[in-house]
Amino acid sequence: MKTGRTIKKTVFETDRPWRLLLKLSVPSVLTTLIMLLYNMADVFFVGQLNDRMQVAAVSLCSPIFSLVSAVGMLFGNGGCIRCATLLGEQKREQIRAVSAFCFWGVIATGVLLSAGLHLLLPQVLSLLGASENTLAPARSYLSVMVSGIPLMLFCQSMSALLRADGEVRAPLYGNMIGSVSNIFLDPFFILVLGRGVRGAAEATVIANMLNAAWLVGLLYRKRGLFSVSPRDIRFTWDLTAAALLLGLPMMVNTLLTSFSGVINNRFLTQYGDLFLAANGVSSKLRMVVSLLIMGICMGIQPAISYYYGAKDRDRMRHILRVTLLSTTVIGIALSVVGGLFREPLMSLFLNDEEVIRYGSVMVLCSLVGGPFQGLLQLSISYLQGTGSVSAATGFSLFRQIVHILLLVGMNALFGFMGLAFSSSVTTILCAVAGVLLCSWQAKKRWDAANQHTGKQIAG
Repeated sequence: MKTGRTIKKTVFETDRPWRLLLKLSVPSVLTTLIMLLYNMADVFFVGQLNDRMQVAAVSLCSPIFSLVSAVGMLFGNGGCIRCATLLGEQKREQIRAVSAFCFWGVIATGVLLSAGLHLLLPQVLSLLGASENTLAPARSYLSVMVSGIPLMLFCQSMSALLRADGEVRAPLYGNMIGSVSNIFLDPFFILVLGRGVRGAAEATVIANMLNAAWLVGLLYRKRGLFSVSPRDIRFTWDLTAAALLLGLPMMVNTLLTSFSGVINNRFLTQYGDLFLAANGVSSKLRMVVSLLIMGICMGIQPAISYYYGAKDRDRMRHILRVTLLSTTVIGIALSVVGGLFREPLMSLFLNDEEVIRYGSVMVLCSLVGGPFQGLLQLSISYLQGTGSVSAATGFSLFRQIVHILLLVGMNALFGFMGLAFSSSVTTILCAVAGVLLCSWQAKKRWDAANQHTGKQIAG
């Protein structure tokens, strides 16, 4: 009779690459789509007020939530990768230690982060570049959202962690509950109660409460593999420290994304709050390509970690090939569709001719890099999934430093058009660099493994 452990292993060991890709990535992509709708809901319903300053305020605050996302990735993605690798190595007790550490670590960090941002709220708004026109709505929105940071952080990290055993559908349901709730609550709070951007924030916090309740129940159901007991935590280098190190590359990448977002917003405010509002709408459309492809690559990450732990090189190659093919085709298709229909899509969010005019330029310029998103995201997933912490962290630093330098340089040389094209240029350059780095890392690892095998045979 097969054990529960064997059933979980067969997901990675017996499925063909295309089937495995669909099984792992479809729920992850659906989760990403739901997150995308979740993120779009605030801008969409605030946009129905036809007040560009409130839309600009929501855009202004977005780097703060990149900061929250970065911490969530530290615990969630790092814990997921480490647990998936331990599952491939058949070390179930160690999985309990890692999951308990991530559970309590993310709760403590969320509370501290929320308290700190509340105390420094005026300074944070000044750093973000709030003007006289956007200060009041930005403060109203951010003050509520900061209170909900522990819930946001918990939902993101636990949704990622609970994918480690290959069962990705159950965390998806929690995201669906939260996102659908937010989509229904937004118009009620924003339009019916007339609470504007503050109502958007309140709806988001309530939605996260519902998602968190689902995830707590899911953790209880999976208590045979995962643990939330502080007694199971073991502070060792190969467990808790390894989980944090594996999550570090994505955290660094997301933190620097937040920083580059602040720089971009401050440059845009130099041209006027109109451009900030245009970026607030256009950024949601630009996210469609990057987030969908990221969803596919994050979906197959547990498989990469499992094959790495099981030392199965052939299956690793197969899953990487089919993932690259699918992400490239999707990147091209979405970029073409988004470019063709950019103006009608933007008009759904805000009926403002000037905002649509400049926002459509931003969308078109950023979609030039869409076909290269697959190479870039798969490179990140491979480096993380194989435990190449130094290479993954270095690549994340390289990518964001390149983006920040391009933001500054292209703005100085070409003004607004330079800012609009900077993300595409960054994507193309870093996709090429990522492929070269992954090829070098793979050759080095497998050459070392072959030498070790040869020594054992000779012995």
